[in-house]
Amino acid sequence: MLRPEMEIEIGDLLFKGCVSFEVTRDVDRLSVTGLVTLPLKAVLKGEGEVTVSREVRPGDAVTVRAGYRGHGIREVFRGFAVNVDPSDRVRIRLEDQTYLLRKKAVVFDKRDYGKSLAQICAKLVEGTDLKVSDRTAKVKIDKMNYSGNSAGALARIKETLNLSCYFDNGELYVGGAQLNPKGSAKCIYGVNIIKNSLKYEYAETNPVMVEVVGKMADGEEVKVTKGMEGGSKMTFVKYNVTDKKLLERMATEILERYSFDGFRGSLTLKFLPWCEPGGSVDYSNASYGDGTAGRYFVRSVKYAFSGSSGLTQTVRLGPKLTGI
Repeated sequence: MLRPEMEIEIGDLLFKGCVSFEVTRDVDRLSVTGLVTLPLKAVLKGEGEVTVSREVRPGDAVTVRAGYRGHGIREVFRGFAVNVDPSDRVRIRLEDQTYLLRKKAVVFDKRDYGKSLAQICAKLVEGTDLKVSDRTAKVKIDKMNYSGNSAGALARIKETLNLSCYFDNGELYVGGAQLNPKGSAKCIYGVNIIKNSLKYEYAETNPVMVEVVGKMADGEEVKVTKGMEGGSKMTFVKYNVTDKKLLERMATEILERYSFDGFRGSLTLKFLPWCEPGGSVDYSNASYGDGTAGRYFVRSVKYAFSGSSGLTQTVRLGPKLTGI
């Protein structure tokens, strides 16, 4: 029998359990967010009984680890308490290191034109303990005007360049949604899957044509199209981006997301095997016959715990992977 174990560190306090938690990690979102629910009072080793709402404050560092006895525990979340809501229970909203960027003012103007993405990201984290990953995409930012906080600037970069943004051990990565080999898991319908909403679809049944348009303020435009002629047209406009190779990469990634032969939807399983966004799952379902099994990119995972369901992962699949 699998027995859940967890450690929730908030500031200097260590909780060995909770009422519930949810943490969502998604390659399409700017930040990792979550919610931890604790009782109003708790008895902690070395602390005695504490009133949780008096001890926990917005800005406190938070780490959530969970797993099963005898199987080890994994880090599910690392970041900060954003909001503390004490009512019948104490609900603590969480956000990863993006929380620090929301508190940092930044200005981009003509002095930053033509800088590399890595240089722009370095300015976003300047003055914090955060660093920029050396795997950040090698892209030049022709023009960027912005005044606000660093999180808002990062959101604009993500939207404009169609890139993934996330923190990994205190390093900011901005680039393509890369496969993480440590995040591979085997999922078999009827064996280790609790629930699924997957259905199998064919690209030729719903053909798609993707058009990506790069626009500059002076009216210059560069267009790139990918997909099936006559398919449903999807147009994406990217401002201040006219690099054709970059636009082609964007178009390819968008097309792969919306057009492929394979399963779409999500599945729910326990905390074993472990899944990660940006990783992959090998999925098979005998009901669909030969040729439908395959490896799929993981777009998001919602990690959760409750007294009734125990530890679960809800995994949203992305495109089917080939050549891996």
